[in-house]
This record gives sequence, C-alpha cells and structure tokens, in this order.
Amino acid sequence: MSERVATAEAVASEAVVSEALRSWSAAISDLARAVKAAEPLEVLLGRVAEQACRLIGFDFGAVMLADPPRERLLVRGAFGLSEAYVDRLNTDVPLRVHAPEPGVDAPAARALREGVTVTAADIAGLPDFERLRRLAEDEGYRALLAAPLLTADEPMGVLVTYSARARDFSAAEVELAELLAEHAAVAVETARLRESEQHAIDELSRANDALRAHQGVLDRAEQQHRRLLELALDDVGLPRLVSWLATTVGASVTVEGVDRSVLAHATDSVYVPPPSHAPPRARRRPSSLRERYELVELRPSPAGDGATTAWETPIVLGGEVAGRLWITGATSAPEAVERRTVERFALVAAFELLKERHGIEVEARLSQAVLTELLRQDGDEVPAGLAGRAAALGCDLEAPHTVVVLDVGTSAREDRYDTLPRVAQVAEAVAAQERDRAGRTLVGIHDGALVLLLPAGRADRDHLRRLLPRLEQVTTPQPISAVIAGTGTSPAGHAASYRAARNALQLVRRPGEGRILDLADLGVHGLVLEAGPAPGLSAFARRLLDPLERHDRRHGAALLTTLRAWLREDCSTPATAVALVVHRNTVAHRLRRIEELLGHPLRSPSLLLQLQLAVVVRDVEEIGAEP
Repeated sequence: MSERVATAEAVASEAVVSEALRSWSAAISDLARAVKAAEPLEVLLGRVAEQACRLIGFDFGAVMLADPPRERLLVRGAFGLSEAYVDRLNTDVPLRVHAPEPGVDAPAARALREGVTVTAADIAGLPDFERLRRLAEDEGYRALLAAPLLTADEPMGVLVTYSARARDFSAAEVELAELLAEHAAVAVETARLRESEQHAIDELSRANDALRAHQGVLDRAEQQHRRLLELALDDVGLPRLVSWLATTVGASVTVEGVDRSVLAHATDSVYVPPPSHAPPRARRRPSSLRERYELVELRPSPAGDGATTAWETPIVLGGEVAGRLWITGATSAPEAVERRTVERFALVAAFELLKERHGIEVEARLSQAVLTELLRQDGDEVPAGLAGRAAALGCDLEAPHTVVVLDVGTSAREDRYDTLPRVAQVAEAVAAQERDRAGRTLVGIHDGALVLLLPAGRADRDHLRRLLPRLEQVTTPQPISAVIAGTGTSPAGHAASYRAARNALQLVRRPGEGRILDLADLGVHGLVLEAGPAPGLSAFARRLLDPLERHDRRHGAALLTTLRAWLREDCSTPATAVALVVHRNTVAHRLRRIEELLGHPLRSPSLLLQLQLAVVVRDVEEIGAEP
C-alpha cells in the first residue's frame, strides 16, 4: 500500500509541476502582450504584481521603483492593496532606501540595496522593522517576499508580494518570484526605452536619417525579443532555442552545465566549440550584478592553441550559476543589439533548465516507485498497472532486462535519496545515444542499495565503465563497485537477481577499490549466490567445518579464517601470511592443526574441492544473515 501511495504522490507531483509550468507560460505570454501593446507603465506593473500573486499564491502584490536620486521606493503598480495604503507609502510614510534610524528599515529597501531576495515569514517577529509591523497590521498582511528587479548595472526596483498569513517560502517559490522579477525588469526597461525613444524623436527631429537608423535597430531588437518569447511559450525545447539564437547572431552557440557538459549547441555555418582553456564556472552567486548579465569577451590563450575569440555569459538560476552560454566563431564582436539578445536569451535558458530540473525530479520519483514495486513482486507476470506506469517512462517490462546493483559509498539514507535525481540524470545522459535501440534505464534505491534495471542489450562492462566515473562525480569520491546479475523478464527473477547481486557486493567489497563483476565471474560463489545454499549443502558445510569452528570457539584460535585466506591465495603459505599479517611459520602451524582435526592432508584434491565448496556456502550464509 505504501508503494501505491508513493506512486500516486509522484503522479500528483508531476501534475502539479505541469500545471505550474502552464500557469507560468500563460503569465509570461500576458506580459509579452502587454509590452507589445505599449500599455502605460503603471498598468504593466500592476499586471506583474497580479501574475506574481496568482502564480505563487499571495494575497497582495506591488512593484516598487527607485526614484532618480535612489532615495525612496515608490509604488508604481499594485494588486489587491488599498489605495490608501499605496498613497501612504508614496507620500506620508515613504520607504527610504537607506534607513535614517533604527526601526524604519524595510525588506523591500534591503532587497534593493543588496540585490538579493528578502523574505519575512512573520513580520510580527521582526525586531528591526517596527514601522513595517504597524503598516502590516493596518493593511492585513503577515508575511512578504521582496525580489529585486535586476539590470546590468544595479537594481531598479523590487517586486513585493504579501500574504495575509504567516508562512515560509519554498525554494521553488523564490525561484519563480526572481524569474518573474527579471522579466518585469525587462518590461520596465522596454517601457523606459520607448519613453527615451520618444524623447529623442522630440529633441532630434532634425536628425531624421539618424533616427530612422536608430528605430530600425530598436525594431530589430524588439522583434528578436518577441520571437524569443514566442519560441519559449511554444515549449520548443532548449536545442531549438539555441538553433534560433545561432541563426540570429550568425555564430556558433553552446549551452554548458557548470561541469562543462554540453546541454545544447548549434551553428549558423561551421560549428566552433567553446575554448578548452576556459575554467569551469563555480556554482555560486555572481559577485556583482554586472557579472550576472554581462556578455564577457574571452581572448585566445597565450599558448596559441588556434582558438578564436569567444564571448560568454552565465545562466543564473536561484541565485547560483547553473550553466554558461557561449558565442563562438563570430566574424566580429557582437553589436549592442546582439549582446542584449544574448543576455535576454540567458533568462529564457534559465527557465528551460528550471523546467528540465522539475521534470527530472518527477521522473526520478516515478522510476523509484516502479523499481521498488517491481522488486517486491514474487510472481512471474508483471501486473498490468505496473507495466503501464513503466511504459509511460519508456521502459518495456516485457522485454529482457538486467539487474545491476551498485555500492555508491554513501551511508546515510537521506544522502542517498538526495543524490537520486542527479544519479538518474547522469545515467540517462550516458545512455541517451542508445535510447533508440534500447529502452529506458530504471534507477532507484532499494533496501539501501542503488539499483539499475537496464535493457539487456545495454548491460555490459563498456556501458558501466562509461557510467561509473560520471556517477562518482555526484555521489562519492570513492570508486564505485557494481555487480551485473541475471537477465530476464519476470519480477520474481529480477528480485532474485537483486538479492544475489546485493550479497555479491558484500562478498567482493574491498575498501577504496571499485570493481565491475558479473555473477558469472564468481564461479561457484556466483552459482550459490544466485540459487541460494540448498539445505543439503548447508548441512554438508556444517559437518565438514564443525571441527574447526569448535576448536576456534574453545581456544580463541583462527583456523577457519586461516583456511579461508589460504584457499583465496591459491594455497600459498607465504601469500596467506602476508594477507593475515602473521609469520609464515604461524600459518604452517595452523595448517598442520587443520589437517589433524580433519584427519586428511590438505593437499588431497578431493578434500580441497570439498573445503572450497564448504567455505563458499558458509560465506553466502553469513552474508544472508547480516541485517
């Protein structure tokens, strides 16, 4: 029942994410139409405040802009707030950017000064905002979120949303508010650009030819921005967006992750990759507002590796660098219009990465739920409901699959589940080129082990050798061990393969050493692990090894341990002494004592075969008895 609830919750979560993305796209479309229609600035900013409330679930909203001296914040657009409250903020009780005395500061002023999002879960508990508490009581709100309207130079204002009840703000809500604030900043800049353009027309009417050229540039920039928003709203995906930008700027365009992995690339003619000497970007908040947006020129290295000049700008998501955008192979430096287009494109790319991140998290939870339910089945037939959920993920459970169990080196259960979405993303990225001829890989945590259910054609050592180093980057710096278990189609067979591979990991684990093993590589061990020790084999092992175990318990000796090591080291006394860190004479004495207790010489081929089988059975039994 718990697995069905988990699956239902995962499906519900995916529906919520999809609905949120549709609401976001509708909001951006509404703003784009308002910008295109040249609505008055107050009306446009009122739309921004309204959309923020509807998208994130607030009761009131306002967009405040700094006055020219940057001394006060003035409400230029509002939703849900009373006119009396807006008038008080703009006249009687102004919001000072720099508080003249304690108790009169405000979160909105702090967001403008520092260029960061400021949240207040409960204004009643904030000692530094005494005047704000009185205003909040009069207007009827308890919590607020203030996101700065960032530009290339400094914040121009803030988007403030209010809640009538005290509440905490999730990371997703903060990200949406910040992205909406960034689009609001673009809208304000566009409106101000129109005002500036009109002023220029009034002032420079005699320079008609120059104005026509300037108008053409502005029209081209606005057309590019409008087309970019249309493509984003059509949900064409990051590759098509990158292809559009490459055609627009007439150069090669590459979007990279912070680890320099290529997420998408395109070119207008011959593709030119980003320079290899560029260092990876750190996942940190940009040190300045200019760094957040600016298209930076990167000249070729002094070593003269043949690289040409490139331009790069960060892709910022949630205050951290989530990737970078490269322009390469351009015949000349980007013009002002092209620079602005590239910088605006970085905002759209951030939204695409946010959608992809949500989709990966939802698919990872669904993959986890399907894999968990599959490994807990005990029949030969796949339930129809389970097969349908797997098919929705691109996995055909009727086709042969191979179970692979990995030891990722993490101990805390929370740590393992925190890394699951990233592990799923890496596993899919490595296998993407094989998706057309083999189905999806299911990834999940089962009883504390990382499990992959791979299509049979993909479960080979070469695939794992490509996969494991990438997984080690997101899970642990220690090498990862992997065991390839049986291939089949029945749930019961997959569950048995999982148990055998899990036990094999315990058998072959060596600290600091990663290994890739097939159960077939383990010989007798693999056969016993896969089938489990039969009652007759267990009785045989107990009967043969009982004299040694009784002697060890009575005298505190280590005869059975010595026998295991001697067999593992190909019956070499010197190698056994090294493995046990004892003198070789000690090993020789123990071997003579074993021969006395068993009544046969150890060099007897028949006895050696029996001892090897008995030790294997005992190893498997001890692993199965571990909690």
